[in-house]
Amino acid sequence: MAILRKQYITYNELNEILDTSYSEKDVHQLIIEASELISYHTVGKSDYVTTDPQLNYLKLATAYQVSFSEDAIDEYEVVGDSFGLGRLSQSNGGASNDRASEWKKISPKANQYLSLAYLLYKGCDYRNV
Repeated sequence: MAILRKQYITYNELNEILDTSYSEKDVHQLIIEASELISYHTVGKSDYVTTDPQLNYLKLATAYQVSFSEDAIDEYEVVGDSFGLGRLSQSNGGASNDRASEWKKISPKANQYLSLAYLLYKGCDYRNV
């Protein structure tokens, strides 16, 4: 039995929306990760989108999430397991159950488009499972 990974946008649509020239090889994993993150934040509601306006907003949200994720990888990549500077410390690795930090990983533009598509629950800061 195969595990299917969702994609809310194709790389051609991504290039058209962002006016870029990514190859499928370059963004395939980022599209999957963005789609799964959006599914997580919409508590699966994004998997059942059927209307054209909602589908267009979902594609826009996914495109901007891919762009946001790519920029975050380039800008904030830290080599090593952890570092500390005075009272500030950062640890990479290990499991974390901080749902609020998961919510912050979503792009502000993606959040806006998901809200316009009525895919986010009102009154919730983050998905609480």
